[in-house]
Amino acid sequence: MKLTLSCSAWKEGDWYVSRCAELEVASQGRSVGEAIDNLQEALHMLLETYSIEDLTKRVARFYPELHADGLEKPKIRSTLIGKKDDLALYEFVLECA
Repeated sequence: MKLTLSCSAWKEGDWYVSRCAELEVASQGRSVGEAIDNLQEALHMLLETYSIEDLTKRVARFYPELHADGLEKPKIRSTLIGKKDDLALYEFVLECA
């Protein structure tokens, strides 16, 4: 099963801020790439501490059909889907076995 999450990164002052709205996780970096890398690291830390049931509850408002039964911890893959000026949009895919 795959969950597709959106992520955006934008410039605020000298820093870039990145945020995954579905999981309510944010990070920052001195470049868009660093902000996204830091966000991905924050997501990995979140996934290490949350049970699959907790993760399912967190994204249930976006994926009401999702059930935790038999799922394993997901792996994260990120892809740039668009960039304009100081805004970048990424897609994070969480793959659960």
